Amino acid sequence: VRGLAVDWESSLLYFTDYFYEEIGIVTYDGKRNKTLITAGVANPHGIAVDPSSGYMFWTDWGNKARIQRASLSGHNQTTLVDLQSSTQNYPHGIALDLTARRVYWIESATDQILSVDYDGHNERSV
Repeated sequence: VRGLAVDWESSLLYFTDYFYEEIGIVTYDGKRNKTLITAGVANPHGIAVDPSSGYMFWTDWGNKARIQRASLSGHNQTTLVDLQSSTQNYPHGIALDLTARRVYWIESATDQILSVDYDGHNERSV
């Protein structure tokens, strides 16, 4: 497991598992767990959730480094930012500004903090 995020509204922990190349959930007590996403997940690292919007976001280092988004149920997976065609191809750590609805991540190859809105637009460096 590389990343962990708390959904305080549903009392679930969301995690990224780079070994099994999946994103899953587990209850706080660890008694229930479920794999949510395997398709299109190659080497997931950081993960963050916004229960009020119903989204999860994660960084992926696989063959196509990218920032991705899906519903908290694991559906409607989409790529917000494709990093493969740039020097930014090691996205690490991820955090959300729930009020401004922005996604932040660390690009370890260039030592930058980058950000986009929840739809993948308006990219900027911090």
